[in-house]
Amino acid sequence: MEPSSKRSRASDNPENEKFDSIKSKDPISCDPKAYDPPGPRSNIDSDPVQFETVRDVFEEQAELLTNRFEDSVKLQDIPDILFSRRISKELSERMEEIEIPIARLTVSIFTDFVIVDIYDEDEEVERKPIVIRYQKTEERSITCNDYKSVAACDIFFLLQHPDLKLQILTFYICEGGDRYVDVSLQKLILKLFERLEHKVHVEKFIYTYSREELYVPNTVTNYLPQLLRAFQPGTLKKIDLALWNDKEVLGRGMYERIRELNFEEVFNTRKWKEATQLDDLDGLVPKDWDNFIHLKTINMKSVDQNDLKYFLNYIPKYADSIFEVTYEKLEDIAVVKASFRGHGKFDADPDSTEFDFPLKFYRDVEDERRVLVYKLDNDRFEIYFQNEKPNCELWD
Repeated sequence: MEPSSKRSRASDNPENEKFDSIKSKDPISCDPKAYDPPGPRSNIDSDPVQFETVRDVFEEQAELLTNRFEDSVKLQDIPDILFSRRISKELSERMEEIEIPIARLTVSIFTDFVIVDIYDEDEEVERKPIVIRYQKTEERSITCNDYKSVAACDIFFLLQHPDLKLQILTFYICEGGDRYVDVSLQKLILKLFERLEHKVHVEKFIYTYSREELYVPNTVTNYLPQLLRAFQPGTLKKIDLALWNDKEVLGRGMYERIRELNFEEVFNTRKWKEATQLDDLDGLVPKDWDNFIHLKTINMKSVDQNDLKYFLNYIPKYADSIFEVTYEKLEDIAVVKASFRGHGKFDADPDSTEFDFPLKFYRDVEDERRVLVYKLDNDRFEIYFQNEKPNCELWD
């Protein structure tokens, strides 16, 4: 009989058995104790090789190894540092004091393995990263039945130093398929973050969202709000969100949503309110413009008439410089006319057959010395203040 720990989360309920074929496999227990190296073990006379003797050899070799990078750590030292951390509690504590030169860290979660890419420069510099692969069995890979826990502990270790200033942190879900990908290692990382007395410095966060929790009962796959809360206030400026493609998964049967995506917890985080740029090309985030108006740049999938009308009622926070929204091509100029007409003036005759993008739309504001300018093209619009009245013919 299959052990209870391996049984489907949904199979206890006969009504949920249909979800067994699409739900993610092998979630980890997320016990923070998984991070701690094993303690000493008493010698057992029947052991052909005494356990403590083996440990002594490991610690002796690790001492020689760690002396090599105690003063100056290079990117290529990271695998040795991670290895040394696991040998004993004393070595783990020593390794935690080392400041590792990480500028970018990318976690790519696949169905049967995890890849961590570590860079020591920002995204504009093309340099090869250190790549660590975690999976069950493969030569020169982390070989452990619980490879997800090992990966989560190593990721936490790489992020835990108080002086770390991470330019980009990425959590990808990779490899489309006919089953959702387990992302429970994110939960273990969050559990480990609770140990820290500080928050993690992250300037740009890239996150792939899995909709498994919207279709499969008793699942949690959205850890975005908890991760945002783990970041240091005042550092996160850019949030880039993507949606894992589950078309093949949902194409296997008649699956209906059991609940809707709720972004309120994300919107209420301080880090969301402090961010200045949002990339959401998959249209993941609900279009609640009240929660977008503080941003400076938004790259999104599309805009419609309701979106354009919204901006007639609000002045963006960054209108004193430029507030910009980009989107997929807007073909119908009539949408702009229907949204704006009667609320200001165009720089071209809206009744002319030649009325088209690009165009500008002007609105008076309470400050009589300035006007609010809407500059529109078919794939972007900008909103900004202009200090003088337009010196050109205008049309209602």
